Amino acid sequence: MGFATLPDLFAMALLGGFAFGGHWAVIPAIISDLFGLTNYAQTYTCFQLAPAAGGYLLGTLLIGKLYQNATALNHDDLGYCIGRACYGRTWVILSVMNAMSMVATLVLVQISRGAYLNVSQRADRRIV
Repeated sequence: MGFATLPDLFAMALLGGFAFGGHWAVIPAIISDLFGLTNYAQTYTCFQLAPAAGGYLLGTLLIGKLYQNATALNHDDLGYCIGRACYGRTWVILSVMNAMSMVATLVLVQISRGAYLNVSQRADRRIV
């Protein structure tokens, strides 16, 4: 999205919104499968705090500071900054973080595969 045209940005925002909404639609089921229902509310609350904390830390501390530094370096007389010089470093940092989260997700899928195998075997025994 860092090099996209305006119509491309609308399409990517739509796809990103669907992905984010789809992710949060399955989180309650995943939490109950992996952690059980004993402390469900507490576990779900911890999962809800993660994106809020990440959004604050990334949006305010990281991106805000980078934008202020770029504004001071590039357009200090205008008081604002436009273009790749202002957001390029932010885009690279967030892209690297996304790649790292994708690798972490693949690792977690491998780790939780055994738990889901046990859940499906228990469900099969109840049906038969």
